[in-house]
Amino acid sequence: DVQPEGVIGQYGLIGNPNSMNDYRNDDIFNDLKKKYGFKKFTGEDVEKIGPVISIDIGDGTIDFSVVDGASPVPRINSSVLLGVGNVVEEAVMNLRQKYPTYGQLNRQNFMKIALRGGDKESDAFSSFIDKPIVLLEQQIEEKVKSIFAKLSNQVGLITINGGGSPLVKKYYEKDFDNLINTLMPFGSAPILWVPPKHSQFLNLDGLEFR
Repeated sequence: DVQPEGVIGQYGLIGNPNSMNDYRNDDIFNDLKKKYGFKKFTGEDVEKIGPVISIDIGDGTIDFSVVDGASPVPRINSSVLLGVGNVVEEAVMNLRQKYPTYGQLNRQNFMKIALRGGDKESDAFSSFIDKPIVLLEQQIEEKVKSIFAKLSNQVGLITINGGGSPLVKKYYEKDFDNLINTLMPFGSAPILWVPPKHSQFLNLDGLEFR
């Protein structure tokens, strides 16, 4: 019984990782509740909301899957062989060319500085991501449009997680909101960007729930 990673991650949103027979109800949903004005939102909502699209953004791939309730929706899982690693690699290369004093800079430190925000160096680093991230955004958009078509636009929730999601969120959140609003003119599905502190444990949490 091999489940795609994204599916296991979605189980991690439904079940409480600390209590076997309980729905998840912790700060993983705080940003979502604040953004959409929900008084409450728990793993039970994730289970009952209808088809949930999961976008798992990794270093070298982006994985797409759909779960309805606790059942994976067949023939929709797919992957794109492009991740934030590719974007950051290109950004680092371009930065080094322009500022040779950063010749020893590695990807991890580049990411830290780019995401830090609030100062000149961070803004400059961020600007080197603007171009290479466009291709990644286009790939996400194409896949999401195709999944929406397969689901006749019946989508309850979209979740975005994985190690690359904080970087993508910084650049793409507004445009992604607009994309979903365009695809769902009669009321958009909420979008849950899983906070970084939970993102890395989501698949482990999901294994507990299965």
